[in-house]
Amino acid sequence: MQHDLIEILGGMDLVDEDGRHPPEPVVQGRLKIIWSDHGTGEFVYVDAADPGSYPVVCHRDEALELMDAGRWRIVEGFAPIYPSDTDIPENHRAKRDADWEMIKPIIDRKPDVFVKMLRAKLINSAAELHDTTKITIRKHLLRAFHGGMVANALLPGWDAIGNAGQPRPGKADGPKMGRPVKHGTKSGCNITKDIKRLFLIAADAYERNEGLDLLGAYHLCMRMFFSEVAEEVRAGRTTRVPTAEYEKRGLPRYEQFCYHVRKERGRLASERRRMGERLWALTSRPLLSDSTREAWGPGARYQIDATVLDVYVRSRRDRRRLIGRPTLYVVIDVFSRMIVGFSISFDPPSWQAAMMALANAMSDKVAFCSRYGIEIERSEWPSSHMCAILEGDRGEIESAKIDGLAQYVTIENAAAYRADWKGIVESRFRILQKPFGPYVDGYVQSDFRERGARDYRLDAVLDVDDITRIMIGLVLYHNNYHEIVSYPKLPEMTADGVPAVPREMWNWGIANVGGRPRSVPEDVLRFKLLPRAEARTRREGIYHHGNFYTCEKGIREGWFVKGGARTLTISYDKRSCDEIYVHDPSEPKGFIVARLSPASRRAGMNGWEVALQIACDREISADRRDEQTMARASAEGDMDAIVDAARTKMREAGPQASLASQVKGLRDAKGKELESDRAQDAAEYRAAIIGEPENGDEESGSATVVDIGAVKKPDRYSTPSMRDILKRDTEKGAER
Repeated sequence: MQHDLIEILGGMDLVDEDGRHPPEPVVQGRLKIIWSDHGTGEFVYVDAADPGSYPVVCHRDEALELMDAGRWRIVEGFAPIYPSDTDIPENHRAKRDADWEMIKPIIDRKPDVFVKMLRAKLINSAAELHDTTKITIRKHLLRAFHGGMVANALLPGWDAIGNAGQPRPGKADGPKMGRPVKHGTKSGCNITKDIKRLFLIAADAYERNEGLDLLGAYHLCMRMFFSEVAEEVRAGRTTRVPTAEYEKRGLPRYEQFCYHVRKERGRLASERRRMGERLWALTSRPLLSDSTREAWGPGARYQIDATVLDVYVRSRRDRRRLIGRPTLYVVIDVFSRMIVGFSISFDPPSWQAAMMALANAMSDKVAFCSRYGIEIERSEWPSSHMCAILEGDRGEIESAKIDGLAQYVTIENAAAYRADWKGIVESRFRILQKPFGPYVDGYVQSDFRERGARDYRLDAVLDVDDITRIMIGLVLYHNNYHEIVSYPKLPEMTADGVPAVPREMWNWGIANVGGRPRSVPEDVLRFKLLPRAEARTRREGIYHHGNFYTCEKGIREGWFVKGGARTLTISYDKRSCDEIYVHDPSEPKGFIVARLSPASRRAGMNGWEVALQIACDREISADRRDEQTMARASAEGDMDAIVDAARTKMREAGPQASLASQVKGLRDAKGKELESDRAQDAAEYRAAIIGEPENGDEESGSATVVDIGAVKKPDRYSTPSMRDILKRDTEKGAER
């Protein structure tokens, strides 16, 4: 039998059994080729979508014309798949053989069996020979045509008969179904759809309540739905009895409850809902694969995660000062299990700390170790490359601050509370911290803060640099000597004798699988790792986080002049606010360094200190906001009083002259007023210097004494002061 298919690409006319063209075009579909004769060029097909269609004979030339016209297309087909005889029940095989015996002589008569008139004669002869009907023979022939013209095409489909797997609930008042009750006088009740629904309500309570077991759920169901309170109530106690419909036949049994609950929900599904999706996925899901299948070679996929180390450290600047527990970030290559980078700092898990670990992962390790007094060969820690995919959790890696790195690396995030998605890097924390316990002072043991236990914080003697040196040694041991027993090695690794040691698998993967990963200049990498932001220029400079920055290019191109404001993309390092990096594609490195403007007073501060100062200033302003408002209200009230008093004096002065007369001679009036004010101001200024006594001081009970040496009495011919003139005029007026 042929197994190719003809795909009909458009409406067309097919030849029917009598060689005539049907009046209606056939819609798009597929035709199944069941036989071909290479000598005559004829082939036979049936409609693959219609199991009742008879074979149609077609010539190769006609098919080629249709294919050239774009109406037909030959596509690959597949032979029907039937079970082997050992897997077919004996009664099915007997039925198949009997039916095949009826039509086998007809099937063997090719190509006569494909012609309608000749096939009809063969069917009549077979029906008479086997004493059956022509309809039966035709039915068997159609199944053979569409099933590959083999005996197995006539296998009976008895397994598909009926309503297999569907429940058959009994009637509440009908005879007891299922296993009969052996003990007791009550016959038991049938589990109807309504009872099953009540069972599932109790099952919901079981799945939601961790303190409720399945037996407790059964008793809860019986109490809520199958019993009622009796009339007699004794001393605050109630007696429950079965409802009337279950009084004679008996309550549903616990075995029935368990059977239907487990059948409808399933034990695993119930446990899954009972534990919760997050906890079940983390602790009980099947482990049918691992992350190694997602990495095609070294550098294909990195995983990053953080943990707080179980050791207390002291300050590098003052050993007497206890700092706390540092944060460890680890970056690991999934394919080789090599730890490609790490960082230890007091920053909480954040992008700031993750940035340092990623920079370490993609930079030279020889220079890194030499900063801590450790000399290594490049072959001992060969990883200094860019990864293709970086996988983290929904924290710092999901932040917009990673957009710069996302230009080079594909970023993936595990779902919330799914640490098992990054199981490789999670397991490294245990491997790296386990050796700390017996040797590191200040390590937190399991009895920490228990009653009578020692306070391990007092034992701390190491600082962050010491912990980093220890971690470098542990990483070098892990990468070069630690054998990963459970690693799923490729057959080629075993054939080449590669041990499951990270460095060996890294080197083997570079040579045989993925090639050498990408590398980027370290300065470009560190710039791309910095978080990004948008900054606006002002006349004072580039404003960012409360500071102003300037650069030569901005001054030269007029960024800070009035009307020249623009928005810039910058990168910044929160650990130091002295500089920011303005993105500029025209520069060789892609950025311009902008430094704090001379007017800024926050040199040497970091971002957290600046934010704290801004918050403190805002708090100070907020604390005096009410006082400021009240002072303004008082000043405005005094101003209103002064204006009202002036208006009163203006009204008491009499009617005003015309506007023309009032504005006439303003310059002369201003000059006279200025001369009078100057004289009075000069007199008061001199009196404040020489302390000239004034009349009326005796009344106030005080006198001003100024000792500036020998003070001469005023000359009689000297120019009198304005105070003397006023006093003299007053005395003359009193005499009159």
